[in-house]
Amino acid sequence: MLRLLNSSGPRESQISDPATDLLTGHKPAQEDITARNYLDLARLDWLQPDVQKIGDWIEQQAKIAAAKASAENVVLLGA
Repeated sequence: MLRLLNSSGPRESQISDPATDLLTGHKPAQEDITARNYLDLARLDWLQPDVQKIGDWIEQQAKIAAAKASAENVVLLGA
């Protein structure tokens, strides 16, 4: 799951870097003044929409994989 959160999931779902850091259990970088000073780092319930976006992306990828596996996305062309 950590690999997913650090790779394509957040990029595809447009999740910010500070949110990704918090979701993976990392503190925001020292250089990220906005994340350090303005985000609520104690109560993380504001991250729920981002978690939902990741969940939706995972479900979408599963549907795509299932369609590929069952060849539902193949169209036979006539000669």
